[in-house]
Order: sequence, then C-alpha cells, then structure tokens
Amino acid sequence: MKYYEYPNHGLIAIQNDNESLDVYCSHFIVPTSVKFTAPGWYAEQLRPLLTEISKERFDICYSFRCRFNEYTTIDLENIDLELYHGTDAKVVRMTDDERKAHKTFCKRAIEYLYPLYLKTYYDSSTGIFSVNKMELDNEINVDINRECLGRYRKMLRGHQLYQYPDNVVYLATLASAESYARKSFAGGEFGYIAYFLIKTAQNVELPGFDPDPEMENAIQHVLEFGEQKKEPVIFRFTINNDIDIEYLRDENGEFLPGANQGSFRYIGPIKLDLAKAEYLK
Repeated sequence: MKYYEYPNHGLIAIQNDNESLDVYCSHFIVPTSVKFTAPGWYAEQLRPLLTEISKERFDICYSFRCRFNEYTTIDLENIDLELYHGTDAKVVRMTDDERKAHKTFCKRAIEYLYPLYLKTYYDSSTGIFSVNKMELDNEINVDINRECLGRYRKMLRGHQLYQYPDNVVYLATLASAESYARKSFAGGEFGYIAYFLIKTAQNVELPGFDPDPEMENAIQHVLEFGEQKKEPVIFRFTINNDIDIEYLRDENGEFLPGANQGSFRYIGPIKLDLAKAEYLK
C-alpha cells in the first residue's frame, strides 16, 4: 500500500495493491467527511495532485480529522444529492447570441465606468472603495463597494471565482441558489455589476461620467434589460440522475477535492427548461 495527501485540501488517500484509491475527504459535496473508492475518472484526475506520505503521517491526519467528524462511506457514482441553479427567467429565454451580446454590453459599460470609480473612490492605502451607501433597489440591499467594485477588481487580478466563463452553469445549495436567482435580473453576476455601477454613477454624478453615443447605447441596453420585470427562478438537479458528477467542479473551477460544500461549477451539457423551473415570489 501507498499513502497520500492532497495538501491544504483536507484529503488523504490509500493506494491498494490493485492500484485502486480509497479516498478520505473532509471537504466535499456533502456536509460530512466521506470515504469512497475512487472510480477511474476520479482517480485519473486526482493522482497528479497527490503527495506521497508515510503511514505515520497518514494515521496522524486520519486521527486528527476523526476527532471532529467520523467518515461516512459513500458510493460516489450513485450518490443521491440535489443541487440547485438560481437565475432569472429572462436570462433563460435568451438565445446564445443574445446572451453573448448582453455580456458584451455589460463588459463595455464596466470597462468604461471602473476607471472613473477607481480615480474618485479608491483608497490605495487601504485597498478599498468608499462609495456612499444609497438605496438603489427596493428588493435588494446592494453594497457597491464590495459586490460590484470589489468583485470586478478581483476579476482583474485573476481571482478564479470572478472570471464568469461562458458555457458554465453554477450550482449551489437551495438557499444560495435562491439568493443568486434574486440577483440575476440584470443578466447574472456580471450583469448585476454593470447595472448597479451605472445606477450608482447616475446617482452620485460620478466625475468624468460623460459617455459617447456608442457607450450610451451599451449603458441603455444594460439598464433596459435590468429594469424589466424580475422573474427569479430555481432549477433542481439530482447528481448522477439529471447531471453527471464527473463534470462537477468547485466554484473556482478546480477539481472536486477543493469544494467548499456550497457552490459549484458544472462544465458538462445541461438544459434549463422553464417548464421545470420553480418561480420565486
């Protein structure tokens, strides 16, 4: 036998004589520590990430984690677990071309506005923005500094959580999915950032805010879409029934051992059918 760990990811593993991997993981898609025999596709992706350790080291890791939570044995390819996707029905109705065009308008608006906010409201000594708080939405409490400017700054700095790739569906717990759904009215998180940066610029009379006709067109597109009726919806997906666990990644896009048990990316084919959606009040 050989013993391994995935450093800083709460995962240890044993390679048996037949080269199968028994995996013990304390950060996964369920809120308990789990043990499972890795299927081929999982073992293939996991092996390059592992560091071989001594049996003594393995025993210490195992003993330490079991003080807090015993491992539950699961069958990874037959696990019965629901995850949820929250969005707005307007986004689902869009064609792929419409969705791409909308994202382009949002990107143009953000790229125009962000330097203006950076010049006026960013404190380089503290690394934070300080736009005055204001009421911009009757239903959503918006923190422009953290949720819009802060997130976009992280995107520019390469933080994987804020890259918003195409052809990826985000899945989460029910509570998180409902929250995402209510904030998707402007076209997902990227649309949310664009919409509220525009609304705030108009409210605070942002210095330098004087868009040319082309930029004004992009801004008006974002505003018009965001100001349509909100239609928050959630979709339910059962792992290994509606979706394949092989295509599940953590919210940063990394292989599952880094998962935080709350939010995930799904990189496989998936269909959002509004006939099966649950509309939120």
